Amino acid sequence: MMDKKPIEKSVKSGWVAWRSLSYQDEKYFGEVRRDLIAEYQVKSTSELLLIDATLVAYLRYLRINKLLNTFLDGINDYQDTNQESMNMVKQLNRALDSANQQMITSLTCLNELKRQPIKVKVKVLTQKAYFAQNQQINENRP
Repeated sequence: MMDKKPIEKSVKSGWVAWRSLSYQDEKYFGEVRRDLIAEYQVKSTSELLLIDATLVAYLRYLRINKLLNTFLDGINDYQDTNQESMNMVKQLNRALDSANQQMITSLTCLNELKRQPIKVKVKVLTQKAYFAQNQQINENRP
């Protein structure tokens, strides 16, 4: 059986996510990671994983965006573009959308985890009613 301590330590320090970055993004990653940990008052490993996923996706988004813009700047005239260039632009756009979607999803999930629970009192006129957390109540009136 594998020891969980090295994995937990590497997640808590951000080492796992840091290893997946370009060397140019390493300093920025540590700075923003500390800021997000303080902002969200992170206490659990799952919250740390979401912060790391958000940052890695964000930095990948920036890198792909820069690459796409550099590529487009290199095309002098749109009349000179060939199918190969258009395919490259399509692939970069897909990668850009994917990184953006991953960033938004991770950040949304983190916000949902940190959201305060809503307290609701419901008055029910029935003998059999079952309620659970995150349940929607619809009222049908004739």
